[in-house]
Amino acid sequence: VHDAKKLKRGKEILKIANELAKDLRPKFPGKSIRVYAFGSRTMGLGDSHSDLDLYVEVGNCREAYSDKPNKNVFRLQTIIAGAIKRNPRNWIFLETPRGRCPLVVVQHRSTRIECDISFSHGMAHCQNKLVTYIFELQPIGECVLGARPESATVNECLPLPVRYMVIYLRGWTTYHGLSNVRSHLLVLMVIFLFQVNGDLPSICDFQDGLTADFGPWITKYNLLKLKTFRMKQIQVTKAMTTRKLAEFFKYYSTFDYYHLVICPYLGYEIGRHELLSHMHPR
Repeated sequence: VHDAKKLKRGKEILKIANELAKDLRPKFPGKSIRVYAFGSRTMGLGDSHSDLDLYVEVGNCREAYSDKPNKNVFRLQTIIAGAIKRNPRNWIFLETPRGRCPLVVVQHRSTRIECDISFSHGMAHCQNKLVTYIFELQPIGECVLGARPESATVNECLPLPVRYMVIYLRGWTTYHGLSNVRSHLLVLMVIFLFQVNGDLPSICDFQDGLTADFGPWITKYNLLKLKTFRMKQIQVTKAMTTRKLAEFFKYYSTFDYYHLVICPYLGYEIGRHELLSHMHPR
């Protein structure tokens, strides 16, 4: 937990994002460059070996939605990779994976932190913001909050809260060799546990009345209060965190994975055969 706090509160994230924005600006004259940090490091779930996820927004706009990356996405990849290679004092270029979400993978030279730079869309960054807001509503096991950065040139809201529960669970999975259980899966499982216990509303509630703004996806959310749903914030104590961890293991150790689906969007269990019928028509 101490290491996760240190990583989240460190100035390295802001330093890396600022340097990336500075090195990219000459390649995009007349366009604004914003760099958003997200992922396990910014949420305080990472360790010293975790990479840093960065999303680059060029010209205050995202790429149009597409199931596959288009030519412009690969053009951005080439330009960003070129800018990295031309600044060897700040960066060590590693690779340019293509796939469904092309990246530029680098190492920041002074901090030695590996970074995954994305640029095709900000879906993961938007999802990170929603998860952060949900954890602000129910900060059971919340670590000490980091300082919000003053610079508006990089990131308006680096995610702040993190849970002792998720940190413990990540350590538990690592200890037992469950490397395929990633932090974002643990986050969703913790959120879902709170939902089925009546302590958090569904993702559907957070997006009620909003329309899709990126293809079929909604990237925004409503600012809701727990009292709207007659819910109360759980008291943050060591005893309560231990109790919730026990509930976590009991619930998921007896979950019927063969017949049921964990669905944070709806906030309750549904049968596998019902999954398609519950898909939103958009």
